[in-house]
Amino acid sequence: MYQPQPSARIRLIYLPFCIPLLALILAAIPLSVAAQTLTPECETELALSALPKRLRDQATAYIHTDSGYQRVGQARTTFACIVERNHPLALIPQCLDQAGATTILPALIYKSEQIMAGEPPATVIAAYKTKLQGGEFQAPVRPGVSYMTSAYNRVYLTQRNERIPVGPHVMYYAPGLNNEDIGGSQPDAMQNRGMPFVLDAGPHGYMISFVEKASNSAAVEQACGEQLSAFDISMAPRKNPTTALLGGKISSD
Repeated sequence: MYQPQPSARIRLIYLPFCIPLLALILAAIPLSVAAQTLTPECETELALSALPKRLRDQATAYIHTDSGYQRVGQARTTFACIVERNHPLALIPQCLDQAGATTILPALIYKSEQIMAGEPPATVIAAYKTKLQGGEFQAPVRPGVSYMTSAYNRVYLTQRNERIPVGPHVMYYAPGLNNEDIGGSQPDAMQNRGMPFVLDAGPHGYMISFVEKASNSAAVEQACGEQLSAFDISMAPRKNPTTALLGGKISSD
């Protein structure tokens, strides 16, 4: 498994979700906004919140620091968790299994630190695609999963200059797969939880399925306090707008 040392620089980004305008759009975010950072405790719990609570003791978290992303605590080999940043005000907690940690995580690593350093999202995405096409980043070598069941997903849409809340979901690695192959439909998936669709078809493509409940968020609420207010995320218990917009619930697992 890819195991960066605590001193290693880790860079990351996210290719944005394209969620229908009707239900999910928030106000546009200016590109000139300064990067927002979190305390180590808050970012650690936010990263781990992508997993169901029962799996978090099997995960390693990586957090942003002035010297790059660093591992928190002892390395564990089952899941690698990180708060992806595809915009300075985006928060995308996710936890990748071993197959994704050795292939997709290095790409996330590259892109997010570029964002945190002030590079425009569109520029970072273009550079990432060039590296992916050139073989610098590899596709997963086996099926696997990336959990994104946090109640605090905020994703930036580069093509519309908008940030949106995205409900809890699970992403299965699907390199080379497209919606035509599986009969996938994003609108259907939004209306009927559990139905699959493909996002970002290519070497780092995913087959995505929304789930009914977000993971337990008590640890995030305790560690973060009001820090997430800068990201327009209410910390009122069990009333997170991400799950409210998508009709989800917060699990007590």
